[in-house]
This record gives sequence, structure tokens and C-alpha cells, in this order.
Amino acid sequence: MKKPIFALTAVLFAIGTSAFTALHQSPTAKVYNQPLWYYTETSTAQEGDRTKYEPLVGQDELCPGNSAVRCVIEAPEYMSTGRPDLDNITSVVSFKP
Repeated sequence: MKKPIFALTAVLFAIGTSAFTALHQSPTAKVYNQPLWYYTETSTAQEGDRTKYEPLVGQDELCPGNSAVRCVIEAPEYMSTGRPDLDNITSVVSFKP
């Protein structure tokens, strides 16, 4: 009779403990407050030209690189043009290889 009570107590303790454990968020689950934009060029020469950016849709936002060339930026839209406001970039999310 003691074994089922012990097992039940252990299960209830495990459930109760897990209810107060914080969930781990992955680093890729970051929430952005501004739209994300993909830089289409392969050099830094035209990073200041808003026509060289397009909304991030389907591109790899992580761009696993560490060059000086931007890959994805977070910035508000510039006056309903469908282009980023490069004067108010919130962050450079990633760089190209």
C-alpha cells in the first residue's frame, strides 16, 4: 500500500515542480518591434540606398556570417514606400558571410 502512495506523491511533486519552472526561449525567437529588411547587395557600397533593401520574406534572417556587409536590418518603413527608413535603423540583425 505504501508503494502506490509513494509513486503518486513523486508524480504530483514532479508536476508541481515543473509548473513553476520557466520555459527556455531559443535565441532565434526574438521579437522585433519594427519590420525586418533584407539587404540585396554583396558589398557595403550601397548600404545607404533604401532601394537596395526589400522586406524580409522567406530569406534566411540569420545569415550566418561575420563580414561588414549587412544582411538583415530592423527599421521602420519610410513613409509608406515599402522601403526602410535608414536614418532610424533599430538594429542590424545579421551580417552576410
